[in-house]
Amino acid sequence: MRRLGRPHRVLKLGGAALEFPQRALRRVRDRTRSGSLLVVVSARAGVTDSLERVLSQRSASGRRHQFATALARRHPGLPALGHLRLAELEALLGRASGEDRSRQTRREEILAMGERISAIWFAGLLTRSGIPSTPLDSDGAGLRVRGRGARARIDIERSRARFSAAVRRVRSAGSVPVITGYFGRTGGGSVRTLGRGSSDYVAGAVAAMVRASEAELVKGRDALRVIDPALLLGAATVPRLSYRLAAAAGRAGWAVIDPRTVNPLRRAGIPLRITSLASERVSSLVSNSAHERDPFLVVVQSPRPARRGSSRLPASRARELTVLGPSRAAVLARLLPLAERLRLPIRYGRDSIVLRVPTRRLRPVLEALATRTDSAGAARWPRRA
Repeated sequence: MRRLGRPHRVLKLGGAALEFPQRALRRVRDRTRSGSLLVVVSARAGVTDSLERVLSQRSASGRRHQFATALARRHPGLPALGHLRLAELEALLGRASGEDRSRQTRREEILAMGERISAIWFAGLLTRSGIPSTPLDSDGAGLRVRGRGARARIDIERSRARFSAAVRRVRSAGSVPVITGYFGRTGGGSVRTLGRGSSDYVAGAVAAMVRASEAELVKGRDALRVIDPALLLGAATVPRLSYRLAAAAGRAGWAVIDPRTVNPLRRAGIPLRITSLASERVSSLVSNSAHERDPFLVVVQSPRPARRGSSRLPASRARELTVLGPSRAAVLARLLPLAERLRLPIRYGRDSIVLRVPTRRLRPVLEALATRTDSAGAARWPRRA
């Protein structure tokens, strides 16, 4: 067997990025030119939501063939192995009822199917485009998980030897591993999902286990911005930030990054790059060296709707703006004049300052906080907000 060096990069493609398969293929091709590569994939956008919906329906077993057919359409050109997985999914949906413990086990297995099918599908696309690739299920490769849901953790030390060996086998055959995100397997042998948005975390753990030179998270349209583009368009891109600030932003609810992603990379000293599939010029680097240049970030926390099942937010309700920066003292110095002028209450978070802002005043407060704009021009309020 020829000697293999450590992978240059772990590249994670999220569900939004996989909605543009040709762009995703180009990104992989570009990264393979600069060194060896491992790819981690999420389910395609909306697939996990569909699996959760079908599981919530009493008639799930009766609609299983219809659902599997629809899922096949979401993955055009799916290789034969993918159709075997779809047949397995149909069988699991047919047994979705039963005793509580077995039902929960099957639920986890069903939810993991989005990533399994996505890995098979994308590996097939890569292979047909001239980049030999092999789908690799993270649980079968030895990814060990403790806990459940958003509190679950990957046991890197117990996973490392077996997982690294599985990756080496694929790479030694001249193939790019396409690894499933989102789930692993418990010590007892059960499939265990890691919570929504956790494929970033799997990518970070994979990079640490194989000692990659860099991890890259590819987002569909945007990388990191000072303020969520869903709330304020044109806010500045964040070029650099520290592991500390990235983890704090994730804990505060920053949707771009799962906070669990950061720790394995920080411990291993592996930089994390967050990029946009839409533009190579949009990039944010997370590393130790960024600490002195940490920006100010604004994370918006929405309150719960007025009544259960409602998505409408009364104008009188308030949102919490969690503002993070180089230090809590620096954030306070920046926020205090604004808070005093607008008479906004302040409270102290673990490593942040939190402003409580009435919904009707959210726009002017965000515009005041957005001190820079990107090349698109002045910061502006999106129509959908």
